[in-house]
Amino acid sequence: MMRVFISQPMHGLTNEEILQRREELIQLLHKWFQPEPIEVIDSYTKPENIVNGGRIVMLGHSIQMLSQADVVLFARGWADSPGCIVEHTVCKQYNIKTLYEDNIPIHLKEDLDFYNYMNQYMPINEDTQYWR
Repeated sequence: MMRVFISQPMHGLTNEEILQRREELIQLLHKWFQPEPIEVIDSYTKPENIVNGGRIVMLGHSIQMLSQADVVLFARGWADSPGCIVEHTVCKQYNIKTLYEDNIPIHLKEDLDFYNYMNQYMPINEDTQYWR
């Protein structure tokens, strides 16, 4: 089973807006990767001691959870969010596979599994592992 971490902008949004957007992204992931089973890492729910630690502590907790992902989905607007930018930098520095909401096909063909699909994409240059 593929484990997916969602990186989404949250600043200025209510809990309800964040969770609604997250649910939309989860539904898209299921469509994109069917029939491949996926597990979405719950990076939104955090223990009280993490929340009380402030934004940097929460970001550190998210990065720990990100380390368990097979792939990270960056939602639209990620490049304008400081937390998402840090998560993206971690992915690139540690070769964690990344996907971008605006660049994903409707779903994978049934004869392709995720890893074969992603291997079709080449790095933009030798210094990065950006997928296009």
